Amino acid sequence: MRSITIQGCLGLALVVCTLAGLGYVGFRQLSMRGTQAEARLMLSYMQTLQNVYHIEQGQFARFDQFYGAPLHGEDHCEQPEGAARLGFLLHGCHDLKSPAPRYAYRSLPQIKPKAGYRLEAEGGTDAQDRSLVCFGADDRELWVAEQNTEIVAVQSCW
Repeated sequence: MRSITIQGCLGLALVVCTLAGLGYVGFRQLSMRGTQAEARLMLSYMQTLQNVYHIEQGQFARFDQFYGAPLHGEDHCEQPEGAARLGFLLHGCHDLKSPAPRYAYRSLPQIKPKAGYRLEAEGGTDAQDRSLVCFGADDRELWVAEQNTEIVAVQSCW
C-alpha cells in the first residue's frame, strides 16, 4: 500500500511540474504579445498621423530625438516639436494615471532614396542599460515601419 502512495506522489509531482512549465510558457507568450502589440499599435498610429500630415502639409513630420520610455536611464517624455506638429502624444508621459510607455519612438527620413519616413520604436532601458521590455536584461527590442511598408521587428528579444 505504501508503494501506491509513493507512486501517486511522484505522479502528482510530475503533473504539477508539467503544468508549471506550461504556465511559464503561457505567461511568456502573453507578455510577448502584449509588448509587441504596444509597439505595433503606436507605429501604426504614427503611420496614420504621417499620412494625414502629408496630405495637409505636403511633407512628413520628423523628430530625430526619441520620445517615450527612458533609454539608458535618461527620461524621454518631453514631447519633441516634430511629434507635437504630427499630433503624436504619449499619454503615459503626460498623464500620471496612465502606465508609462515601454518604448521610445522617433520619426526619421526614409533610408531609401525617395522622400518618405522611417518610424522606430526602441524598447526602453534603465540607467544600467537593462531592458524594460525583455525578460533578459541585455536583450533589445527594435521595431521599424517605413512609408507603405508593414511594421517589422528588426531586433527582437522574443
